[in-house]
Amino acid sequence: MGYALERGGYSKEVAIEFSNMMAAKMGWSRYGDVHYVEHVLRYYNAGNGSVVVGGDGTQSFDVEEVHNIMKQFLGRPYVWGEGHQQ
Repeated sequence: MGYALERGGYSKEVAIEFSNMMAAKMGWSRYGDVHYVEHVLRYYNAGNGSVVVGGDGTQSFDVEEVHNIMKQFLGRPYVWGEGHQQ
């Protein structure tokens, strides 16, 4: 996030630049998925505010409803099984 913000925000070019930098740093042939945003957005249907859950397009959910549910849990610690906290 910081890398992108320092360069004016997210863009495909920034994602590719970051990926190339990290791959070189790690000695890898590639780092991450520079097409991640496109891969995620292919499931998003901006027309009705829903996101496709199943690959056949028959199931969807309301993003706002999910977001409202998730906000209840912000700041709570993640619990690994019953009675064990990290």
